[in-house]
Amino acid sequence: SLLAACLPATGRTVTMFAARAVAGAAARSTVAARRRATLNKVTLIGRVGQDPEIRHFQNNTSKVTFPVATNFLVKNAEGVSEQKAEWHKCAFYNNSNLTEYVDKNVGKGALVYVEGEMRTRRFSRQDGTFGYITEVVLPPIRGRVMLLKPSPQQERQMQMRRENREGFQGAAAAVGGAAGVPADVLVQTDDGDDAVENRG
Repeated sequence: SLLAACLPATGRTVTMFAARAVAGAAARSTVAARRRATLNKVTLIGRVGQDPEIRHFQNNTSKVTFPVATNFLVKNAEGVSEQKAEWHKCAFYNNSNLTEYVDKNVGKGALVYVEGEMRTRRFSRQDGTFGYITEVVLPPIRGRVMLLKPSPQQERQMQMRRENREGFQGAAAAVGGAAGVPADVLVQTDDGDDAVENRG
């Protein structure tokens, strides 16, 4: 290089040695990183089997669990494809924001997107023996739960709210039109609560 050409012979030797040392260290670091590189990531899209169970403990910790079912096809003895369900136990700990979201939006039958990690833990039985359970654990930072489609019960509730809102709007418009004044319109706020908005 131009820099090497401008340096004395001794300086060029030192520069080349340093460059080789840096390159060797970088190569060793890359190899070590590849050896350490692992990935534990689970992504699910499925139906919630039952309402989430939210538990609070005396040491100010909490745990939320809910089962999610995903479907797959298998062929029976006659060669006909049948749909089977695989159940996954999902859990997360000490996450107040996620607990609030799940408690408000996720119920039995809801279609959800879940992102977490596969973990196996040991537990003790009453008879003194030990067992193992595998869960999809949602870490505080990387864990995610997203409602994709409400449960049938939630859909019925939303339908009733829409019908009630439309009936109220129609009645309010009729009364306002007869009185010659702007009608108050029932709208739905972002948090799902009803509010009265005056558009006059």
